[in-house]
Amino acid sequence: DELSKTDQEVMKCKHHKKHYDNKRDAHLQNIQTLEAQLKSKEMNLAASVAKASEICPERLEVRRTAKSIDSEINRLKVKISTQQEQQGDRKEIVRQYHEALENYRNMSQQMRSLNNFIRSLDNVMNYRLQVYADLRKFLSARCKYYFNSMLAQRGYSGSMTFDHKNETLTISVQPGQGNKADLSDMRSLSGGERSFSTVCFVLSLWAITESPFRCLDEFDVYMVITYSFIDIWCGCVEG
Repeated sequence: DELSKTDQEVMKCKHHKKHYDNKRDAHLQNIQTLEAQLKSKEMNLAASVAKASEICPERLEVRRTAKSIDSEINRLKVKISTQQEQQGDRKEIVRQYHEALENYRNMSQQMRSLNNFIRSLDNVMNYRLQVYADLRKFLSARCKYYFNSMLAQRGYSGSMTFDHKNETLTISVQPGQGNKADLSDMRSLSGGERSFSTVCFVLSLWAITESPFRCLDEFDVYMVITYSFIDIWCGCVEG
């Protein structure tokens, strides 16, 4: 009887041992599963932290709950989706922005180049206008000098008034000896005086122009003696 009880007790202990061994194996397997899950979660956390660091390098301490943050994230996702539907895809908008920025920079560079070119043209044109004004003034002075010199050959005196703004020329001549205040308009001169004054005027113009050919045409009634005057004065001037 005692041997039988001992065998039963041994069988019972073996059964208990097998039961607890099974529970131990289950717990060990559960621990391994949890460790694998923990490792996976740690890897996901590291990846999330790396992504967050790209946006904000410094990690911020928050007191809000995860549920509250998830709710805000969902709200922002909905808002982003709405904006994308209204304005287009973010990548497309960024691409268009960069294209517009590049076009703006190119146009700005072209505008700077054009402004520099315009300033250069302005400087060149101002210089040429100044040279033209000086040349015009110099030629006007030379024409007056030659005109007065030729008039003085016969004791005449005269004046030439150049109005470059209105593009007019006024000539006054005083035949013979007289006061400069007595200068008369060309229309008040006699035929011979007018012919002589006209020849002096033409020759003064010839003197300031650089032309290999010189000719006259349309002689009127007052220019009958002009041809001989021209021969005389051309020989005098060219000599």
